[in-house]
Amino acid sequence: MRQKIILIVSVGLNVAFAAAWLISRHNTHSIIAEDAISSTGSTNAGKTQVVVRRQFFSWQELETPDYTAYVANLRMIGC
Repeated sequence: MRQKIILIVSVGLNVAFAAAWLISRHNTHSIIAEDAISSTGSTNAGKTQVVVRRQFFSWQELETPDYTAYVANLRMIGC
């Protein structure tokens, strides 16, 4: 009997978490769409943003004893 109650509670919590995740995901997409409309003025702006970054790097390129140079190296690879 106790296992049946635990199973019912577990399934109920999983359904609740899935519903909350779907709602938050929907709200995030709505906020992103509203930001795009408000920043461009229309949905058909026609301007594409291109992000260019290096794909391959070695850890030796990042390492340096100078902290400011280390932060600059991290930003250079997109961190």
